[in-house]
Amino acid sequence: MENFANYLEKHQRRRPPDHLVVEWFAGEKPESKKYKNDRAHMAFRYNIFDHLGKRSSLRSTISPKYPICYEQLLEPVLFNVEAFKPRLCAISDIWPCNELSSSNDASGWNNIGRMSVRQPNLNFGELYKKIHHLVV
Repeated sequence: MENFANYLEKHQRRRPPDHLVVEWFAGEKPESKKYKNDRAHMAFRYNIFDHLGKRSSLRSTISPKYPICYEQLLEPVLFNVEAFKPRLCAISDIWPCNELSSSNDASGWNNIGRMSVRQPNLNFGELYKKIHHLVV
């Protein structure tokens, strides 16, 4: 956490914090890429937070509708690197999913250059739909 906190503090003038978070975990810059060290990036299907506020720090207009708690985290609201891929992982809640493993070569890498991550096919969607969330 200390490395991540230092990264946020160091780069806070360059980008807003929500963009720096993505930059960090995706390894988009040499500094964050070095820390990531080729670890697989994973995306969870559902939002576990509610976005508070109607205005963005990036623009003066009203923000687009963000996914509320328990809605899917998809493009175009999220960056491609952080968005869940339902076409690739239709029956899983985590991307990359086991469904990609059929395209792996012997080294464990799939044909889109990402390490396949073996994990159970989870399905929290029905449970999440039953939980009430805050509407702002």
